[in-house]
Amino acid sequence: MLSGLIRKYFTVPLQDLSNYTSAIAKTGFASIETQAPTSIVFEIRQLIDNFSAALEKIIESQNLEIDKNQQLQAANDQLNDKIAQLKQSRIAVEQAEKSFSILVNNSPFSIVLADRTGNIEFANEEFTRNTRLSCTQTLNLKDLFEQFKPFGRMGFPIASFLESLVNRKDGNKHIDTGELCLCSGPDKRIFNCVATVIESRCIVIFSDVTESAVAAEEKQHLVEQLQLAQKFESLGTLAGGVAHDFNNILMSIMGYAEISLTEIPKSGRLYENICMIQTAAQRAAELTRQMLDFTGKNVFRIEPMDLSLLVKEMANLLSVTISKKITVCYDLKEGITAVGDPLQLRQIVMNLIMNASEAIGDNNGQITIRTGMLDRNSNSMKSTAVSNLDPDNEFYAFLEVTDTGCGIPPETLEKIFDPFFTTKFTGRGLGLAATMGIIKSHRGAISVTSTPGRGSSFVIILPASEELLNDAVDKETVIPELKLKGKILLADDEETILSLTEMMLEPYNIEIICAGDGARAVEIFENQKQEIALVILDMVMPKLSGEETFNKIKAISPEIPVIIASGHSRNETLQRFTGASFDGFLQKPFRIQDLIKEICAVTKI
Repeated sequence: MLSGLIRKYFTVPLQDLSNYTSAIAKTGFASIETQAPTSIVFEIRQLIDNFSAALEKIIESQNLEIDKNQQLQAANDQLNDKIAQLKQSRIAVEQAEKSFSILVNNSPFSIVLADRTGNIEFANEEFTRNTRLSCTQTLNLKDLFEQFKPFGRMGFPIASFLESLVNRKDGNKHIDTGELCLCSGPDKRIFNCVATVIESRCIVIFSDVTESAVAAEEKQHLVEQLQLAQKFESLGTLAGGVAHDFNNILMSIMGYAEISLTEIPKSGRLYENICMIQTAAQRAAELTRQMLDFTGKNVFRIEPMDLSLLVKEMANLLSVTISKKITVCYDLKEGITAVGDPLQLRQIVMNLIMNASEAIGDNNGQITIRTGMLDRNSNSMKSTAVSNLDPDNEFYAFLEVTDTGCGIPPETLEKIFDPFFTTKFTGRGLGLAATMGIIKSHRGAISVTSTPGRGSSFVIILPASEELLNDAVDKETVIPELKLKGKILLADDEETILSLTEMMLEPYNIEIICAGDGARAVEIFENQKQEIALVILDMVMPKLSGEETFNKIKAISPEIPVIIASGHSRNETLQRFTGASFDGFLQKPFRIQDLIKEICAVTKI
């Protein structure tokens, strides 16, 4: 019975507790499904309760550990995801850097990167190839831009860009653009520059636009030359018209003065007064000649000449003309043969020397005169201010006059060839304008460069040739005796010219038939052509012009000799005749001996 009690109250509960603990050992604390045993024995029940309490604590701790492990696993999974993302980002960055490097280094543009302070961080290979400049990390944008200067009308604003780079506080995007000329190197290089500032970085992109910029510059120069040529053409037309009308007036003054001198004693106050009138008229005629020189259509004695020898022959005259404080240096090449009018070219040289002397003033200075040869592809030929070059000529002679005077401001340089423009207190201001006209008539060019405060250089360019051009005025000949068989038909709309010409021919007993316009001249010739031996026509007449009258008269009688009288130059008159050329030419104002010589020449007397 005792053993039964022991079994019931001790052995069985202890066995149940042992099985319970065995089940826990097999399944673990958290997943035990077996109920904890019970006992009526206090000590055993107390043991079971303590064990159950400890078991609950262990299960609770185990659950907490499981939660922590789960949280740690979740965090670990997130970390792995972040690492995978970082790996992908790093791969993307490496690919982007590689693509950027390929793009930048193979870009046709020169690219420079710098920080906000201007320190250069990177420059691609194209920049080094294009500019031949080495960009190290110790180089600053300020140092880099010192190698360039703004070019053209849209020059890059170097100073304002560098200032804004330092002083800009905001993070707004800013772009500066413009053209730059690379100062260093043997060749002229032009770049279009775009500089962008974004937050803390600066990107500068250079694009080589040398060919297009030079072409645009040459195009602009050609446009300016065209505008200048059109301007001079308009002014030349005006000058030619004024000279024509003025020559008609001078014709009367000089003609009547010359006739009066033949009819009065060669002494006394009256003779002297008429001589003064004649001298004044001759000076006025010289002014009209300069106006015709300006038009570029006057008549010159064109012949080959030694340009260096011409300057040497003027050396003594130049030495006494300019200030003693000025040194004249000669750099004259031998055998520089140009084609031109020596008299006119001496005038040009004298004008240029006098202008150079006045530019130096009372200061010590130097004038250098050079001669030499150029071909039509030289830079001096391309930079001419006024040009009328013959495209068939390959080589040209040049004469350069350089001074160390005050120079010419840019705004004045544009006007120096304008007629009557002058910076002198007194003077007519036709010097350089007439020079320009003479050079144009010689199929030459003028190049002018000047720097205020440093001096000026004028280069006169003339065709180089060994052939004599036959545009010259006939050489002086002995005036033969005039014996004309027949009448002279004289047509002019100026009554004074008709009367004066009649008076000039009166001593030769030649009958003059006068017509006041072209239509009347044609009518008279049709009716009296058998009696008329010579026709003298004014170029500008009402109803029919000189050219129209000439054509109608020649259509009636092609053999009749015709002399054209005009206040315009011979060359300009020739340009108006599209058909047959006239037989003789008289430029007003002409003298009695000029008239007689021309009549003898065309009538073969």
